[in-house]
Amino acid sequence: MIPRLPNFYLQHPDIEISVSTSHSSEAKGLSGFDVLILRDALEKPEWCYFDRRPLFEEKLTLVASPTLLAQHRLNTLEDLTAHVFVTSNTRVVEWEKWMKEAGIEGLYPLRFQRVEHNYLSMQAVIDGLGIGIAELPTLSHDLNKKRLQAPFQVQVTGSQYAALVAPDVDKSLSLTLSLEWLEQEALK
Repeated sequence: MIPRLPNFYLQHPDIEISVSTSHSSEAKGLSGFDVLILRDALEKPEWCYFDRRPLFEEKLTLVASPTLLAQHRLNTLEDLTAHVFVTSNTRVVEWEKWMKEAGIEGLYPLRFQRVEHNYLSMQAVIDGLGIGIAELPTLSHDLNKKRLQAPFQVQVTGSQYAALVAPDVDKSLSLTLSLEWLEQEALK
């Protein structure tokens, strides 16, 4: 979403978007927001009182820095054993899920490198630490800018993202325009 905000501001210069992040998707303790963007929240009962708007289903694919791939070619999935797998505490099951669906369940990397948050793991991958799993469309910007490359075409289904609107929020024109923009961007 962040790389797309400049276009939003071109269309709506009088609307301010405030973005904050959290590791938790639990309803308790959250306050002071108009819209939440959460993954895998549509079926959770704690969100049933919110206006829930599906946005997109992500695809998971392997990524690496162009420099790493130039130095250490990946010709087959089995070549992954010579690499570090980078992951985050917020996305710990993605490697297991991806390998299972790619048919390489028993494959082990050189080592796992785990960091606190997904954005840190992607920065580590961009910096050449190892191979990561990118969530598309979230990281499409990094692929388009050539900061990351996808060495294989294998993509597996990831999380479902949704916008949740608090039941007591003021349904202003600004909110309506923001949600319309968000839903349009999710289709791209």
